[in-house]
Amino acid sequence: MLGPDLRRDAMRRARVAEDEIRQLLRLGGIGDRADVGCVVLERTGQISVVRAGIDESLLVDVLRTPR
Repeated sequence: MLGPDLRRDAMRRARVAEDEIRQLLRLGGIGDRADVGCVVLERTGQISVVRAGIDESLLVDVLRTPR
């Protein structure tokens, strides 16, 4: 996800299903998709949910980070 929008092409490549993303959002306490900055598949295989408004310098190693 980049903001509230699902990146289905990236999800398909990473073999991550939409229901997995929804579960992670719920577990992360996200009540509204507008609160999502992005969802990142980390090098460890874990998925991080990043809230909107985070300091973008924390995302410099993430491919296609908006600048």
